[in-house]
Amino acid sequence: MFPVALYKVGASFIDEHHSEQISETTWRFRALCTLSLLCTIFLFFPTLFSSVKFHEIYAIQGKLISLFILVTLVVGLAQLEQVLRASRDPLRYQIKFVIIGFGSLAGIAIIKSSQLDIFLQGNEGLVLSEGLLTFLSIILIGFGLARWQFFNMSRAISISPQVLYTSMTLLIVGGYFIVVGGLGELIRRTDWALSESISVLVIFIASIALIVILSSRQVKTELRLLLARHFLRSKYNYRLKWIEVTDAFRTCDSVDSILDNCLELMIRTFGAEHVTTWLLYEADGRFHQVRSANIEAPPQPLPFNHPIHQLLQSDEAIIELSQVEVPESPEWNSFLNSTKALLCVPLRTTGTLHGFMTLSRQFGDRHYQQDDFDLITSITHYVSVQLMQTKLSEERTAAAKWEAVSRFSAFYLHDLKTLIAGLSMVAQNAKTLGHDPAFQESAMRTVTNTVTKLTGLINKLSVQSKSVTVEQAESFHTVNINDIIIEAIRSLSTSMQEPALSMKQVLPPVSIVPDQFKQLFMNLMMNASQSSGGAGKIQVRTDSTDGNVAITIIDSGPGIPQSQLRTLFQPFKTTKKDGFGTELFF
Repeated sequence: MFPVALYKVGASFIDEHHSEQISETTWRFRALCTLSLLCTIFLFFPTLFSSVKFHEIYAIQGKLISLFILVTLVVGLAQLEQVLRASRDPLRYQIKFVIIGFGSLAGIAIIKSSQLDIFLQGNEGLVLSEGLLTFLSIILIGFGLARWQFFNMSRAISISPQVLYTSMTLLIVGGYFIVVGGLGELIRRTDWALSESISVLVIFIASIALIVILSSRQVKTELRLLLARHFLRSKYNYRLKWIEVTDAFRTCDSVDSILDNCLELMIRTFGAEHVTTWLLYEADGRFHQVRSANIEAPPQPLPFNHPIHQLLQSDEAIIELSQVEVPESPEWNSFLNSTKALLCVPLRTTGTLHGFMTLSRQFGDRHYQQDDFDLITSITHYVSVQLMQTKLSEERTAAAKWEAVSRFSAFYLHDLKTLIAGLSMVAQNAKTLGHDPAFQESAMRTVTNTVTKLTGLINKLSVQSKSVTVEQAESFHTVNINDIIIEAIRSLSTSMQEPALSMKQVLPPVSIVPDQFKQLFMNLMMNASQSSGGAGKIQVRTDSTDGNVAITIIDSGPGIPQSQLRTLFQPFKTTKKDGFGTELFF
């Protein structure tokens, strides 16, 4: 059985990911076990060969079994040599003495089995040397195991937080009672008439105070935090981990790259089975799942009355969902089922909430510790700062583009003035030369050229110059919104189909800038027409609730993808080939 066991030792070093090699070594091990069992049966049943003399039977058995032992030992030794040769540092550093020790045992067994004349009859003079060599081999194996396993185990071993918490509690309580008992004994040794009663009263009050303190949740939390920070070994090398964090976001230049790297970093660091990232969209004011480690389709955006909105109002850096009391609701249960969330981590900077992340349980059902909480808080704060800086960078880029647009408009404004000056000259001369046929021909030629140039300028200058200052109060007018909508639809009747109207007859008056609202409504109608392919259906509804007027435009198009809602109101964000992305921004 020893050669078979030696072969199994060598097979145990094969990487578990190489399924073909595992299958091959398993088949060989089973074959060797079968042969070993047959040899054992052959050894204990010599009477099966009744026609052969007794000592001849044992001679045959000895030779066959010795041959089996030699062959198996050679196979096992070859496998150990292959493992040692194929391994690389640091694995070779860890296992080489273990492999050498077992290889020495195999070599000793080969020498011993080669000395056998018949089974169990060897050279007695080699017993001492074989014992010493076996002892040295065992020392090598023990040394290798100590360096391989016990060294790593000593680095991994740390006192359990619960054990340390209990021990420290006992020490504190014990020391407290020693102090109180000493104080009581000191009072009893005085010459006071009521020293005995006072001593009992002091001990009683001290006991009540101790019970109150030990039952305080705040005291327990502070004690656990004190132990985690000052007595327990840190789970992470924070210096190296922070270098990894900064490297992960060093080249990120967009929100998407930040979210991708953050998701990968959180999964790699904490080993959570499910990690999701949710962002707050300005377009609809709801949280949308933008990243996930799962392959399932993302859930619907969280409604405004979702319990997560209330939880995120607190200033806590990490919310343990198992510790909060949330009323049971279908939305909450659906959220927990889709995310498997145990932790909710807000993405917040200077009071601005960008979104949140959820983390499920860790692989192997490991529990999150204080070290995990500290690192999660640091990483998410860094990610929040990166998101804020990226947003500010996008705003600066937009401002630079607007400056470029202003310069662009000013450049073409010079050409417009030149064309207007030409028309103005024609108008002035027409008073005196209007009857002259030559002047008329020249004037028509000037007007035609001017119209051609104006058309070209308008095609190039598709962004109108608009002031970003707030309109003055006198530009607002109180109107019936239905009248403005009908007027705008009539203006578009020649360029698009008539929409279906469902308008409430009695609406409260609203204060608007009529021209700007009309332009806004026309832009939305044109977008609806383009989205529905020009032949789809468009509906316009008006309604009022509690003094507010609601206008709804519905088209039969595909709608706005959720991936574009985040940048819907950002300038210069458009999906049109010839668009500038400024209409919704204005």
